[in-house]
Amino acid sequence: MRERTQTVMTSVPRAGSSLAAFWVLTGFGALLLGDAVVRGDWGIFGLSLAPACLVAWLGWTLLYRPEIRFDVTHVVVVNPGRIHCIPWERVSEVGQRLQITFETDDGKRTTCWGSPFPEKPGLRRRTPSEKRFREPGSALIGALDASRRNSSSAGSSGAPVERRWDVIPLGVGAALAVVCIVEFLITR
Repeated sequence: MRERTQTVMTSVPRAGSSLAAFWVLTGFGALLLGDAVVRGDWGIFGLSLAPACLVAWLGWTLLYRPEIRFDVTHVVVVNPGRIHCIPWERVSEVGQRLQITFETDDGKRTTCWGSPFPEKPGLRRRTPSEKRFREPGSALIGALDASRRNSSSAGSSGAPVERRWDVIPLGVGAALAVVCIVEFLITR
C-alpha cells in the first residue's frame, strides 16, 4: 500500500458544465419527490425514491465525483468506478485533447474524466502576448508538467502505479439498482 505524504494536494477544477448538469439533475429529482410529499401521495413517493436516488447516484458518479489531485510525489485520478494513484516518476507523458491523459512508462494510458475541457480556439480575443503563453489547456498541463519535473529531480522511488476499484460508490450503485429491480418486480 502506498504511504501517504503530508504535502498539500492541488485539485484540478472540474468542468463547470458537469457541475451545473449534476445540480440540475439532482434538483429535478428532489422537485419530483417533493411534489409527491406535498400532495401526500406516499405510494408515489415510495416507488419514486429508489429510482430518483439511482439517477442522482449516476449523476454524482459520472459528473461530480471524477477529479484529479496532484502534489510533487504523485497524481490521483478518480474516474467513475476506478481510482488511479500514479507516481510522477512513472509518468512519461501528460497530454490533453478533450480530457487530460497520463501515459506511464509501461505504455498504459489513463484518461481523466474529471478534467476541464480545453478552451475552444477563437472563443475570445487574445492579445499577442497572451497568445504566446496561453495555448488551450497550457496552464493546466504546465502545472502538471512542473509537478512531474519537480518529482523527477527528487529521484526515483520505484513506487508502483495503483489502480483499484472504487468499491463503496460501486456498492451503493449496485444496492440502488437491486432495490429498483425489486420495486419493479413487486409492482408488476
